[in-house]
Amino acid sequence: KAASDRIKYRSTAEPGDLICVTGNLGDSGGGLIALLADIDENSSSELKVLVRAHHMPRPHLEEGIFLASEDGVHAMLDLSDGVDSDIRRVMESSGVGAAIEIEKLPVSDELRDACSRFGWDIYELAAAGGEDYCLMCTVAREEYQSINSRFRKAFDRDLHEIGRVTGTGDLEYTDKKGRVKLSGHGWDHFRK
Repeated sequence: KAASDRIKYRSTAEPGDLICVTGNLGDSGGGLIALLADIDENSSSELKVLVRAHHMPRPHLEEGIFLASEDGVHAMLDLSDGVDSDIRRVMESSGVGAAIEIEKLPVSDELRDACSRFGWDIYELAAAGGEDYCLMCTVAREEYQSINSRFRKAFDRDLHEIGRVTGTGDLEYTDKKGRVKLSGHGWDHFRK
């Protein structure tokens, strides 16, 4: 059982926090598209990686334990349903908004190659693909550099900053040109 002072909730994000994720996004969604389209996963090494990510996602348990011990981490949840769905849950629970920089969503080389080859929308998959099972957290802006430094030392990769928590109550995606609209949303268990 987790110590009560180490539990992170969806409801504790604060305006000004940075929104971060612990790993690449969209691999599982890419694997699912390949399976549904009946594309032979053995036709390329990148498809093997994506299908494996869909069939056998790796929950970021150790990363969760690490982040739970950091006072500068305010809110946290797993990304089972995708950034788009899960950030909305944080927003609703915390009474905040969010601004996501779509080009900061971390993606694997395998997903990048498959999207280029098959014409898939890489940012749509990264934002709404789901079932990646990495973690999303909000981090106090002034604590990010030191937390990321310790995270990098522990896991040999960055805690990827993808946006910020706002006080607006709205969700906004941006790229270098301005606002972006996604065509779909992540998985919603209760959607009819």
